[in-house]
Amino acid sequence: MRRAFRLGKFKPDVEKDVREELDFYIEMRTRELVEEGMEEEEARAKAEEAFGELARVERDVAASDESRHRRQSAIDMIESLAGDVRYALRTYWRSPGFTAVAIVTLAVGLGAVTSIFTFVNAFFLKPLPYHDAESL
Repeated sequence: MRRAFRLGKFKPDVEKDVREELDFYIEMRTRELVEEGMEEEEARAKAEEAFGELARVERDVAASDESRHRRQSAIDMIESLAGDVRYALRTYWRSPGFTAVAIVTLAVGLGAVTSIFTFVNAFFLKPLPYHDAESL
């Protein structure tokens, strides 16, 4: 049900939001310092100095958000896979004859592919166990 209401690949502009938040903080701190009697330029410089390096803070927050976004994407993928597996198991449980035929078909197919690959690997891909095998 969650998939039906998901908004696709929407990703908010975190860098813009962080920049706005930092600007707001510095502006508010500057106003406080001006109200305490400092000059505008001095108050702004003091507010920026008290906060620290703005570019580093922006990078750290953006990196943190990117990490969270990747982790959330992985969680969504795992939840989707788990739902698909549950649906497949429910479907197979309702028709045991089809399930048996599907499992036997997969087993025979995998066995055939494995034996063919073993043969091709032994005779065509690996060199023969003789000295100067290319000349034979």
